[in-house]
Amino acid sequence: VYLDQEKRWWKPSAADHFYDREVTALCSDPQRAAVWIGTYDFGLFRYDLVKDTFAYYDSQPRDEHQLHSSLIFDLAKDRNGNIWVATNSGGLSRFTYGNETKPFWNYNLTSGLPENTILAVQCDEKNRLWLLTYKSLTCMSDTGKVIRKYPFDPGFGNSDFGVLTSMTPDGEILIPVKNGFIQFHPDRLEPEPYSFPVVIRNILVNGNEIDWDGEREFAFPYHQNNIEISFSALNYSRPAEISFEYKLEGAD
Repeated sequence: VYLDQEKRWWKPSAADHFYDREVTALCSDPQRAAVWIGTYDFGLFRYDLVKDTFAYYDSQPRDEHQLHSSLIFDLAKDRNGNIWVATNSGGLSRFTYGNETKPFWNYNLTSGLPENTILAVQCDEKNRLWLLTYKSLTCMSDTGKVIRKYPFDPGFGNSDFGVLTSMTPDGEILIPVKNGFIQFHPDRLEPEPYSFPVVIRNILVNGNEIDWDGEREFAFPYHQNNIEISFSALNYSRPAEISFEYKLEGAD
């Protein structure tokens, strides 16, 4: 750390209650006169610029209101002053000032994220969070609700991504990849509309396939009560990402 007033460099040590040498992320918090430091071993530190002290937050995976991983990839501050922590295998953690007993809220697979390893986190001008994972780019609200996932094409390999993202002065987000970077503006990122038919492939009644022309209606007696319907979407670009909804009238 360069101390501007003293015109010298200072390297924190264990004597200062700073234990790590592998610093992976920094986040300035001028409103609180603090600097957040993410490491890839011991976890999270907060340096108080006024008191010249370090606060340490270790990982406690079994406590839902503590940090869930000490392997930190990235840090970001949203427009409400919350600190977001992107971790390896521990999901995304949000630190909120003023709650000493429950300082962290955690978001992971069960919250709707594509996976528990978050490579980078960036907050846009509308306080939306953009999360980079190996599987997709995910947009999330500052309350933890997943807004949309943008899966990556199969051509993007796990080794192609850099860890840290950046934002330009006009609000564009930059994601480093092998031999270049991905650039987009959150307000101009529109999902591709899908319009394709869903067709019924076959119908089985008590294990026997029936001949159906696509229009004729059937009435089955009570003992023919095991009905199986197979259907498909006529789109083959990303079949694994297609989900279906169905409703049985009179029952659902």
